[in-house]
Amino acid sequence: MSLDVEWHAQAIDAAAMLPIEVKRMVRDSLEMIARHPEHPPQHLDWKPIRGTGTGYRLAIGDYRVICHKTDTKLRVLDIGPGHELYRRYR
Repeated sequence: MSLDVEWHAQAIDAAAMLPIEVKRMVRDSLEMIARHPEHPPQHLDWKPIRGTGTGYRLAIGDYRVICHKTDTKLRVLDIGPGHELYRRYR
């Protein structure tokens, strides 16, 4: 079973500011996760966010992608440098 990837407006705006290579890596990584939601490829740094139940983060270099995963959708909520996102979501 694969998930539909849905982008929040804030994530779309943030992705527009990313370097092209990072955008490509984010897109490809999210597609792999959506295709294999129960067992994403091990080379991806994809982890649950403690205390959220459905929140996940994907690390790509210094960038982080914050997502919400349900049974049918993978919602991309925000993207940015890790230190900025962690400060914003504390």
